[in-house]
Amino acid sequence: MSRVHVLWLLLSQVGIASLVKGVILFNRHQYHELLFLGCGIIWVTWVTHAVFKNWDLPGPFAYDEGENQVGRVAYCLVVVGAFFLVIFS
Repeated sequence: MSRVHVLWLLLSQVGIASLVKGVILFNRHQYHELLFLGCGIIWVTWVTHAVFKNWDLPGPFAYDEGENQVGRVAYCLVVVGAFFLVIFS
């Protein structure tokens, strides 16, 4: 299998696991945890598309025709760090 197929398989499994976890949280009426799970998935998807598909991020990261990967990685680390800080605080 090529590297792209392995990555696609891994991301598909993560997506299915997230969907199952979301259904479990919804059925247990844990809506705040479901909200954090949804926000995390949206952020990860957004940053993944920005890095791998060269979609533009807003603000100072949206220049050079989507070639500012260092800024995107730094932004990703800050957003993911803030997300986990909110979850575990």
